[in-house]
Amino acid sequence: MSANKTLKEQDLKKYIEGANTILIDLATLGRKDFEDAYDNILVPILKEAKKRMLLPKGMLDKGREDSRIFDKYLKIQKYIIEADYKTLPDALKSLELIKHKILVFVGDTKMGNQVIRFKNARAVAYDKDGFSIFSKDKVISQTARKSSKGLDTSKAKIKGKIPKTGDKVICNNNGNINITKDILLEKELASGGEGIVYTTNTPFIAKIYRLQERSSDTLKVPKYVFDKLEKFEKVKLDSKIEPFVFLPLLRIYNNQNECVGFLMNKANAKPVQYILGGSKEREKHFPNCKYKDLVKMCINYLNLVIELHKKDIIIGDVNTNNTLFDTQGNIYLIDCDSFQIQGYPCPVTTQEFLHPAHRGKDMNNFVRSRADEYYAIAVFLFVILHLGVYPYNTKGTLSRDDAQKDLIFPYADKSLKYAPKKGIAYWDKIDSNLKDTFINTFNKGGKYTSESKILAPDKWLKMLQNFYKTL
Repeated sequence: MSANKTLKEQDLKKYIEGANTILIDLATLGRKDFEDAYDNILVPILKEAKKRMLLPKGMLDKGREDSRIFDKYLKIQKYIIEADYKTLPDALKSLELIKHKILVFVGDTKMGNQVIRFKNARAVAYDKDGFSIFSKDKVISQTARKSSKGLDTSKAKIKGKIPKTGDKVICNNNGNINITKDILLEKELASGGEGIVYTTNTPFIAKIYRLQERSSDTLKVPKYVFDKLEKFEKVKLDSKIEPFVFLPLLRIYNNQNECVGFLMNKANAKPVQYILGGSKEREKHFPNCKYKDLVKMCINYLNLVIELHKKDIIIGDVNTNNTLFDTQGNIYLIDCDSFQIQGYPCPVTTQEFLHPAHRGKDMNNFVRSRADEYYAIAVFLFVILHLGVYPYNTKGTLSRDDAQKDLIFPYADKSLKYAPKKGIAYWDKIDSNLKDTFINTFNKGGKYTSESKILAPDKWLKMLQNFYKTL
């Protein structure tokens, strides 16, 4: 549900006192975590305000069938009493006619949206954070793209030196983490096209940007990168996913006070790619790996991306090298500085995960849509569930590039004549629901092939959770 910030008790009291009629729906009473809020917050306010909440007759009849709800709220109708109306919409229509000020406690998005259609009605939602005024959910178009207009894409220049092993860098700590201001770059940990990653004398690792070849003052990154890093610093991830997503934490500076990189957490895990090859390699990195473990990884991956999307963050460069795993089935996301955040693009891509409509495009300044991300996620899931086989991998005369270009998904043909042997072995393991969804995603004319119809991660999550239960 979409709601404004959590209401303070005095504000909730004002809403209750100002309402002519207070209604509550059965979905709210169905939440076990609502019980304490009812006892400790609502009942004292209702008692002081001398108010009662109405439960429509149809809902009350259903509530009687649930012994917990009946015993807790309905056995003695003291603060929740039966309304004359059969349904909540019936109540709203009647009360609107007499211009009553209505307050409704709602337990789901559908009911919340119904309530706020009425001019004199307010909806209050309840979740783990407390009570909030419900506001209409905004539907984000899958194909909409944020504008990158105004971003300075020219390469950043510096006057000072690029720090290296043994040098110190400066951290302007924003108070979010406990760290010293001066940080020592101890030893090189990894090297990439954009920069070098170092261990430090802190619990964190540092990425330092490289200079352009044959340049003493021009970095390999565009100027907008520093603003992008600032955006990441302000992101507050849910505690459930924070240990698994290694976003840039703090910018770091050289002795001329010029930003030259950032700090991040270090992941103690291995690239997913390590278990997608042969059985010997898999046994080395994940002994006794079962197919159920792979499905669990997919579920954990989807939970991460769903939470990131809520923060307006798109991975962009989905691939099996910047996704790590451990032998408990946990998934970790690294190289997060390349993630797209708001209008700041992800400048890199892996062709196999790129939507066919964009193959061959320069992605440096291309702002991805949700549909672009959803397609890459579908590819990722297929690759994990088929242990390294990509959707358009083929055998015979049909090449992978031609298959992807023409949307010829080799598993859509029941004969499987173009499907590789390894792919068939794992295709036979997944259930019919997943098979049907993959066919409709990757084959020409499928229900989910178009960018506006491609499935969002939450749909895949439900399917995989159901599949997991059968294994």
